[in-house]
Amino acid sequence: MIELRGVAVHNLKQIDVDLPWRKWIVICGPSGSGKSSLALDTLFAEGQRLFLETLSPEVKQRLPRYERPLAASISGLPPTIAVPDPGWRSAREETVATAGEIQNHLAILFAKFGTLHCLNCGHPVRDDTPQSISETAEALPPGKRLFLCFRPEFSTDTSLATRLQALRIRGFARAIFQGKMHSLDEVPADAGFPALDVDEELLVVLDRLKTGTTAPARLRDSLENALSAGNGACALLMEADTETENGGQDFFEFSRRENIDGSVWLRHDFSRGMACPVCGAEYPELESRHFKFQSTEGACPACEGTGRQWQADPVQVIPDPSLSLRQGAVAPWRRAPHREPHQTLADNAAEHDLSLDVPYAELSADQQAMLWQGIPGTEFHGLNAFFDELASRRDAETKKFLRSWQSQVGCPKCNGSRLSPLASHVRYHETTMPEMLNMPVSDALAMTLDWQERGTASSRVRQILEPVSQRLQFLTEVGLDDLYLRSSMHDLSRGEAKRVAFARALASELVQVLYVLDEPSTSLHAEDLRALHEVLRRLRDRGNTLLVVDHHPAMLQQADEIVETGPEGGSGGGEILFQGPPSEVFEADRSPTGRFLARLRERCNGQPNRRAASGTLTLHGARARNLKEITVEIPLGVLCVVTGVSGAGKSSLVEHTLLPAVARALGKRGFSQAPCQELIGAQSLGDVTFLDRAPLGQTSRANPATYVKVFDEIRRIYAETPEARLRNYSAGFFSFNVEGGRCPACKGEGQLKAEMRFLPDVYRPCEECGGRRYRPEILEVLYRGRTIIEVLRMTVDEAFGFFRGQARLQTKLQSLRESGLGYLALGQPLHTLSEGESQRLRLAAHLAAKHPASTLFLFDEPAAGLHFSDVERLVEWLGRLLSLGHSVVACDHHPQFLAAADYLIDLGLGAGEQGGNIVATGTPEEIVRNAASLTGKHLAEWL
Repeated sequence: MIELRGVAVHNLKQIDVDLPWRKWIVICGPSGSGKSSLALDTLFAEGQRLFLETLSPEVKQRLPRYERPLAASISGLPPTIAVPDPGWRSAREETVATAGEIQNHLAILFAKFGTLHCLNCGHPVRDDTPQSISETAEALPPGKRLFLCFRPEFSTDTSLATRLQALRIRGFARAIFQGKMHSLDEVPADAGFPALDVDEELLVVLDRLKTGTTAPARLRDSLENALSAGNGACALLMEADTETENGGQDFFEFSRRENIDGSVWLRHDFSRGMACPVCGAEYPELESRHFKFQSTEGACPACEGTGRQWQADPVQVIPDPSLSLRQGAVAPWRRAPHREPHQTLADNAAEHDLSLDVPYAELSADQQAMLWQGIPGTEFHGLNAFFDELASRRDAETKKFLRSWQSQVGCPKCNGSRLSPLASHVRYHETTMPEMLNMPVSDALAMTLDWQERGTASSRVRQILEPVSQRLQFLTEVGLDDLYLRSSMHDLSRGEAKRVAFARALASELVQVLYVLDEPSTSLHAEDLRALHEVLRRLRDRGNTLLVVDHHPAMLQQADEIVETGPEGGSGGGEILFQGPPSEVFEADRSPTGRFLARLRERCNGQPNRRAASGTLTLHGARARNLKEITVEIPLGVLCVVTGVSGAGKSSLVEHTLLPAVARALGKRGFSQAPCQELIGAQSLGDVTFLDRAPLGQTSRANPATYVKVFDEIRRIYAETPEARLRNYSAGFFSFNVEGGRCPACKGEGQLKAEMRFLPDVYRPCEECGGRRYRPEILEVLYRGRTIIEVLRMTVDEAFGFFRGQARLQTKLQSLRESGLGYLALGQPLHTLSEGESQRLRLAAHLAAKHPASTLFLFDEPAAGLHFSDVERLVEWLGRLLSLGHSVVACDHHPQFLAAADYLIDLGLGAGEQGGNIVATGTPEEIVRNAASLTGKHLAEWL
C-alpha cells in the first residue's frame, strides 16, 4: 500500500490517501483540481528523489538535491516511472523507429552482422583474414581445383616483359594474363608479349590446391603469403564444371566467371581491411553511427538527415499566373534588393523569343523552362540559379526571405530514409537499413521474427533482435501496425504519437513498478482505446501499479479504483471527493464525475436542438497525406466536428487542406497551395483562425497576464504613477523580459537553472532578488499600496477587484473569469498549467479578441484534457462564437463533445492507408444510425 499523509503540494489541502499496490487506479476531477499535483508532483517527484538517494556519495555530491514534496509522510512507494506525453508536435528529427528505440538496435545489427557491398561495383566488402578465407575454401565441395593468386604492384610505365622477369627472379612460377596460364620459367627476358590494356590485369599464381585434400596449415600459410604479396588482397579461382556453367549452384557469392586457356573458372576476390577487392574502393569500419541519421557519418549528405529538402515552390514564386513577366509575375523580383535578375531578363528576352507581355500561364513549356533554367550564352541564369545563389548566403534575413518562396519536398538522394549511401549498401539477409525503415510495422515485425527463427541466427543476433521484435509487437498491439518506421513523429496524429511513446516506455518487462500516465486517452478515438486498455491490463497483471490521470468514461469503467479530486480548480480544489471502485462513484454525494456518469447512464445528455447551417464550404479532391481525393461539404454557422480513428485523416483535412485553401482564398500570405482541386464558398468568410494545441509557454516568463495582454496594461498603469514619473521609469522598466528593471542575476526569471545531463533540470530561487524578478528600486514603486510583483501574485478574481476603474484591463480579466480561471495567479508560469487549463486560457484569449465578421475558427482537439464539466463550458463558449455569426470546425474524439455538435464528418474506416475516406456525415443522430460508422457505434450511449 502506498500511504500518503498531509500532502500539501500546490493546491492540495493536507490530504491523506492510501493507494493499493498492483491495481489500476484512475485519478479524475476538474481541470486544476490537483490531479497532476498528486500523481506527478508528489508521487513521481518523490520516486525520482528516492532514486537519487540510491546513488553513491561521489555521484550525489555532483548533483543538486531534489526537494522532498510537501507532505508529512510518503511510504510504500515502489520504483516509479512516468510515461511522458510526446508533446503537441514532436521534433521533425524523431521518427517512429527512433522514438520507439528500434533504430538503435537495428543500427547495431547492421553494423556488426551486415555485409557491405561496394558502392561502385556491388562486390561484398569484408575484412578478410587467412582464417576466414580458409573457412570459405574448406566449405567447398571436395575435389575442386583451386588457384590462389594475387595481383603484383608495378608502376604503370613498367613493361610486361620487365614485370614477368621481376616475378621470375622473386621465385614465382606461373602467371595468368591475356586469358592464358603462362609458365614464367619459359618466358624469355625479351618476350614479345603485347602491352596489357587498361582493363587487363596480371595475376600471379602463388599456389595450386585441391579442395578436400589440402592440409589446413598449408592453406593458411599460402593465404598469409598471398595477402602479404598482394598488399592485403588475393583471389581464389575454382574451375567450373558443367553444373556451375549451366547455372547450377554458385559456390562463391558474387563470383566472376573468367576464361583461362578455354576453360571457365569462378573467381572470388578477398581483401584485408574494408577495401573492395575488385575496384579497390576503401570504406571505414562499420559502426552503429553509420546507421543513424542523427550522426554526421550516417546522415544523407544531401538533406543532412532530415529526409526533406527545401525547393522553390512555383505557386509561391508565381502566385498569379495571369500576370506577365513585365507586370511582376515573379513575386521575389518585385522587391528592391532583388530586381537585378528581372532587368537582366528584360535585356535578353527579345533575342530569344521570350515575351515579357504575355501572361505567364500562356507561355510555352520551353519559354517557362527558359525562365527557370536561364538563357544559354547570356547573363540571365534563371530562377533556379537565383535561389541557389540566395541559398549560399548565411545571413538570417536572406534565409528568411528564401524560405518564404520555398516548400519542402522529399529528398531524392535518400528517398526519405535520411541515411547515407553507405548505409543503403549494407545488407543483412538481403535487406538494407533504408528498406527496413520503409516497411510498415507489421512487415518489419514479420521480418525480424523470421530472422530470429533462422538457424543461422547466433545468440548475439537474437539478443539484438528480441528487443526489436518486442517493441514492434507492442506497436502492433496498440493499433499502429500500419505506420512506417521512417514516418516522422511530427507528421503523426497526436493519438498515434502518444501510442508510440507508450510503446517505448511500456515495452520493457518490468515488474513491481509504479507507472504514472498523464491523460493516455487524450487524442484517442473510442475504438483505439480498446487496444490501450488491453496493454494497461497486461501491465497491471504483471504485478505493476498503474496511476492514470484521465477523464474518459471508458478509462474510468476499466479501472480497479477511482480517486477523484475537486470540487473545483485552483484554490477551490485540492480535496479528495471520492475513492473507491467505479461501481460506487454513482452514489458519491460530492462527486461531480459520479453525477455526470449517472446522467450519462440515463442518456439525458444529448442536445436535440441542432443549429441550421448558414452556408457551405465545399472541398473538391482533397488529397493531403492519406486523403483519397475526397469531396466534402462543410456547413458554416454551426459546430462541425471532424472525427474518426487516430490517423484517419482528420488533421490532413482540417489543418493541411481546409486551412491553407481558405487562407489563400482570402489572400493571406504564408500558406502553400492546398492539396485539393477546388474550394467553393470561401467568399462568404471574413477571416480564418487556427487554434492548435501548441504549448502556451515553456518558461516562467510566459504567464496568463502576458498571454491575454493584461500585463501590458498593468505595466502602463505603473509607469503612470507619480513615483515612476519622478524616476523616469517607462513601462519597459516593469517588464521582466527586457533589461532595465529586471534582476540582472536571473534576468527576470526569479530562479536559476541547474542543468542535469541525464535527469530533468533543477531550479532554485535567485539569491539576489529572492525570486522577486525585479531590482529593489523597481519594487519601491507602488500602485494602491502594492508592488508589481505583488500584483502578479494576485489571482484573476483578486486583480479584477483591485484594478477597479481600469475598463480595458477588466474586460480582459473578465474573459478569464467567465472561462472558470478566476483562481489562476496572473504570474503563474504557463508550463505549470494543466492541459485543460491551457485549453481554456487559449479560448478565453480568442474570445476576448476582436475578429472580423464571419470568421472561420478551426480547432485541433479543443476538448482534449477536459473534465465533463469543462466540456459543457467549452460547448457554451463555442455557442457564443456561433451566436456572433462565426463558424467552428474542430477535430476531436471526445464523445461528449461529439454529442453536442451540430454536424459530424466521420473519416476512416481505419488509419493510414486504410483511412482517408468519408464514412458518414450528418447530425450525431444520423451518424449513430449509420452501421458503417465506428464513431456512431460508440456515440450511441451518449444520445
